[in-house]
Amino acid sequence: MSQVDSMYQIAEEISAQTPEPRPWVRYFARSIDRSIAFGLGSVVVGIAFIMGLRPGMEAKLLGYACTWIGWIVVESLLMSTLGTTPGKALLGVRVRTNTGENLNFFQALSRTGGVWIRGEALGIPIVNLFTLVVAYNKLMGNRITSWDREGGTIVEHAPCGPGRVVGGLFAGSAATIVLLIGGGILAAIGLPESARFANEAAIAAEPGSPYRAIGLAQAGSHSTVTLSSNKSAPHAFGPSPRQAMTGTWLASSSATSANRKLTLATSLTLNADGSFHETLSCTDAQGTAHPDFGHELSGTWELAGERLIEHVTTTSTRHHPTGAWVFDLTTTAPDSLQLRRVSTPASYANTGRKPLLNFQRQQASAETE
Repeated sequence: MSQVDSMYQIAEEISAQTPEPRPWVRYFARSIDRSIAFGLGSVVVGIAFIMGLRPGMEAKLLGYACTWIGWIVVESLLMSTLGTTPGKALLGVRVRTNTGENLNFFQALSRTGGVWIRGEALGIPIVNLFTLVVAYNKLMGNRITSWDREGGTIVEHAPCGPGRVVGGLFAGSAATIVLLIGGGILAAIGLPESARFANEAAIAAEPGSPYRAIGLAQAGSHSTVTLSSNKSAPHAFGPSPRQAMTGTWLASSSATSANRKLTLATSLTLNADGSFHETLSCTDAQGTAHPDFGHELSGTWELAGERLIEHVTTTSTRHHPTGAWVFDLTTTAPDSLQLRRVSTPASYANTGRKPLLNFQRQQASAETE
């Protein structure tokens, strides 16, 4: 007998052992597993928010990876240890080898991958409808799917009437809802920090909203500012650049977040002893303060050629971490400067925008009273 004949004979023997196919029970069992995987994904994303992940594409990719790719590993572990999954257990479905044993991990991984690729088409819409129909027809015609035939696995069914299906779907939905609520609570805990960081980073990188800088004179005097849009001023540190940059400065700007117009006020003090202190406060159009979007930093500063280096040693938010923040002085004049961020601490997660900081201090004229 040839090897091909032997393979077909083995396949026929497996098919003879296979119980009557129940494609809809298997489909509902997988649907329960998929919904539970979605709930677990939301929990993982919520934990990631607490750890500093921001809403956006990264969060969506993490949720997708947990729901699809991560569940492949989880399902394989469950199948190799228990012979079933939550959805399968609720509907009385069990997968074993043709010798009656549980699959090992790699057998389970191969089978789960086969279901995901051949049966669900990687979750691609419309395409997966076609693959599901093909898998259904093969199961009804051969009493076994292609991945079970090739893997030498058999799907067993316990008695499962309409009541058990409805009860299983209800229990699976309840478990999913609990997981989603848990993920939502975790996300609510972590989102304020994420939202603050996202707004700080977006505002800092916004090239269309230059700051209006106001220089503060010494006590007993009053200072005003005349703004200009000259962005090509030559570098002019003067003979004492450190002394020229020492002082306290205020900056105001506007930004939009979640359809709200926000006004931001920054106070930056560069002291002659090399220390600095910076605060950022935020208010909306009604004058309500939003401290979650603000920050407070302190540390030391220095000039290295045409670069300003802020050594942050104390910070009020982990999204503006301690360490060295390096800026190129791309536009400098005795009373104005423009900074371009070129280096940040390793723990800082950039939003992907251009690190151009339009923090400008323009010509000021002082009136002494």
